Amino acid sequence: MMTVPEDSNNAKLSSASEYVDRGRVNRGNGDFDKAMADFNEAIRLDPKNEDAYCCRGREYERMGDLDSAIADVNEAIRLEPGYYGAYCLRGDAYKEKGDHDKAFADYNSAIKIKPTYSEAYWGRGKVYEEKGDVDKAIADYTEAIRVGTRSTFIGGVYGSRGDLYREKGEFDSAIADFTEAIRLHPDGAAGYYHFRGRAYEELGKVDLAIADFTNAIRLDPNDASFNPPYFNRGIAYREKGEFDLAITDLTEAIRRDPNAYSYFQRGIAYKEKGEFDLAIADFTEAIRVNPAYEGLYFVRGQLYEQLGHIQEAISDCEKFLELDPNSENAAFVRDALKGLKADRTSDIKTLKREEEQKKKQQEADELEKWKQEHPNEWGEIKKKLAKKNKILFPLGGIIGGAWFAFIDIALANPSAYGGYWSTIGIHVLLSGILSFILIWIGSGPAEGLKMGCGILAVLAIPVALLGLLVSVIPIGWSIAIGVGVGLILSSAVNAVNEESMLKSARADKSSRITPTPPQIP
Repeated sequence: MMTVPEDSNNAKLSSASEYVDRGRVNRGNGDFDKAMADFNEAIRLDPKNEDAYCCRGREYERMGDLDSAIADVNEAIRLEPGYYGAYCLRGDAYKEKGDHDKAFADYNSAIKIKPTYSEAYWGRGKVYEEKGDVDKAIADYTEAIRVGTRSTFIGGVYGSRGDLYREKGEFDSAIADFTEAIRLHPDGAAGYYHFRGRAYEELGKVDLAIADFTNAIRLDPNDASFNPPYFNRGIAYREKGEFDLAITDLTEAIRRDPNAYSYFQRGIAYKEKGEFDLAIADFTEAIRVNPAYEGLYFVRGQLYEQLGHIQEAISDCEKFLELDPNSENAAFVRDALKGLKADRTSDIKTLKREEEQKKKQQEADELEKWKQEHPNEWGEIKKKLAKKNKILFPLGGIIGGAWFAFIDIALANPSAYGGYWSTIGIHVLLSGILSFILIWIGSGPAEGLKMGCGILAVLAIPVALLGLLVSVIPIGWSIAIGVGVGLILSSAVNAVNEESMLKSARADKSSRITPTPPQIP
């Protein structure tokens, strides 16, 4: 670093050139106010000193006063038409104003005057880059590197070209350029480590990427740019499966810059770690910060579906399609939305069915509890049901046996049983007797089978059809089906009567409970 003694800054110099030289030293030392004072004094002493105008114009450009910068450079070019540095400086000012055509013209003029002027190639390359012409930008950066002489400047150009190679997907070339930039321009190494780390990450070299991000943080821990090294290192840790380290880095990135993308990436880390509630919280916060970020609805909707929150998933899918109906994922989301709505309809039906079953089970539990609490009343009800079963069950057996006897007569040779009436008599007699015997065994099978009467009824249908299809119905089938019909009939009536009697008994019992009168103070 050049130094200027304190007293020499206050001393009066003899010429404009001396003020220009001292102003350049002050500028190099970061003392911009003193530099501007020196350039002003140089112009006052020599209004025809083109260097003084050009230097002051550079200070105006640094301050953001582009119009004043252009005015000073115009005067420098008027005084010295071959001043290639002035053309380049004016091109920089026009580039910053967004006037690419005038910037191109000035850079071309500088190159025409001095074909080895590397700064002009670099400036023109920047304009090409801003216009999206990456290949021409790379060509100009390459020429600036070839003709350049200052190592720090060339290092910066390597960094610019490396970034374009990275954007093009030429990651090996990008890594080579960033490596050279780190060597030639160590003052800017933090940024070059950062971008080289991103190139390594694109190649899947996660450990090398993490090392570069760590170096970037070490050299410039206060980097507050968008996608800082903490952010990218957090993503690298997540890709490596080290979710706690990823969450720590992404939390630091959010602290520095609470943007939606950082919340989104931390939410992904939480999701992959299995902490779904925290993931949804981060996705929700990201949506609050940037409600137009349609990808957030897509990811949160998928997680809601995974957790079974169908209505929330439907809402997120609909919002995604509202924001980006022509997205490449739109067709997938529409199909998913149809499936979600179908699932919701199925879930509603299932819920209703479960509620009905729960209600029936609750009623059954209440009846069972009443039976246990009122054994005498329940005993009376069972006696009444048993009397009815002794009539219904044999009657059902006789009816069933008689019915299948007629079918047997219609399809078979009744002479095998001794004629029509003997066939009917055999079926009716045997079905009735067997049913009568069964009802007296134990407390009656109808009571134990009342819940299965529907199954017995279904089984009776194919057996009857089978009897119609065969040429001869054995008498055993008729007897068995007759018993089954008896069971079905007595079970169905038994179930209805039991429920009716229980409800009546419970209501009668409740009506006899005398409420306790309130105490009078």
